[in-house]
Amino acid sequence: MAGLRRHRVALSGDVKFRLELDHIMKLRGEAVDMSVVTQVTRIVNLFAKQSKTLVLKFTQDHIYILAEPEVTERAMRLWTEIPQSSLFQQYELAGIPPDNVIYLKTKSENLMNSLKTSASNCRSLKIKLRQRTTPCLSLEFEQTSQLTNKSRIIYNYIDVEVVYKRYWNRYEEPNLPPPDITAILPPVAHLKSFTEKCRNIVSLLNISLTASRDLVFQVKGESLEITRKFTNVNIEDDHRSLAFHAAITVDIKRVNNFFKALHPSSNIQVYLNLTDERNAHFSFLQDGITVQFVLPHIS
Repeated sequence: MAGLRRHRVALSGDVKFRLELDHIMKLRGEAVDMSVVTQVTRIVNLFAKQSKTLVLKFTQDHIYILAEPEVTERAMRLWTEIPQSSLFQQYELAGIPPDNVIYLKTKSENLMNSLKTSASNCRSLKIKLRQRTTPCLSLEFEQTSQLTNKSRIIYNYIDVEVVYKRYWNRYEEPNLPPPDITAILPPVAHLKSFTEKCRNIVSLLNISLTASRDLVFQVKGESLEITRKFTNVNIEDDHRSLAFHAAITVDIKRVNNFFKALHPSSNIQVYLNLTDERNAHFSFLQDGITVQFVLPHIS
């Protein structure tokens, strides 16, 4: 598991990072609401299925997790916005002025494995930016033993790359065109059952929305065609003709991974902004945490 180091020996003292014009950087936070940590773990798991590299953006008020953007003009984009007050009980940030922001880049697999293997039975999680041989993000998990009911501390050290300010514009939120039609999707469990069954048969998923409140998921192969139609979906009323429709073709495995990351019993409302033959923009809001996922049309 390259890049992820697990120890039970604490390091002492803060580390000051000097980067560009000799700026001093510091980051530390403590989370005690493990339900929020569990939710963030599910989100990181989603990101790890979509991208090998993650970018973590820390500001005074929010933490952002972004999938490393692909180099193509019309690429998949995935990001989440987490209010730091909902995740951390204590939070200290000294970023690059005047923005007071820190960008870190890391391998998604390392962060996912650290959270999934150590966050269970945790009472608290502390994070801290440290300097070892290279910069790293330390994750300190306080776990309760099921046998002795005593606490133990586990440290995970995740290698990170500090992103220079001149590269920050690569990670700005994309400027998306206005959607042609917007809908609240049916329960995710119903959608996932379709994509899960079809993802190993075909690579593409056709999605269409009509102003008459029909949502259609369809896949086509050499000798098959499977269609699932959802009626009376909640469409934003924009006074369009009932004959209006928008359609797009996207990567079915990416859509399925997105649905799989959502907890089936959470009753999350997932929105779909559809721009005809351009992009599908999925988003949801839960407990103040926003996740947005944009897939381009595949011709």
